[in-house]
Amino acid sequence: MVSHERIYQWIWECKHTNTKETKPYKKLYQYLKHGKRRRKRGNRKDSRGVILDRTPIAKRPAIVAQRKRIGDIEVDLMMGKNHKGALLVMTDRATLHTRLKKLTAKGRIGRLLY
Repeated sequence: MVSHERIYQWIWECKHTNTKETKPYKKLYQYLKHGKRRRKRGNRKDSRGVILDRTPIAKRPAIVAQRKRIGDIEVDLMMGKNHKGALLVMTDRATLHTRLKKLTAKGRIGRLLY
């Protein structure tokens, strides 16, 4: 009997060696399962959509809630269908002056804020 592990090892050897015997089997590795690795299900926290180093609203200074200072800006991100595009909404809390910026990708946000 031949184990499945030995078959995989033989296919790997055929891929990486250049002998006359292995030449016809050189592209056999393409038919093996490969590519995207699957994540284990179960006790794992979902990290999609998490903003790193985010400051919660409860921790911002009390003066910001009064809406008297100009320059306290609230930023929101509205994602498009299938995350193809995005709209960045920046609103001054005192004057309610709002700026909109159309984004082509979510990764460009950091450069626009500074």
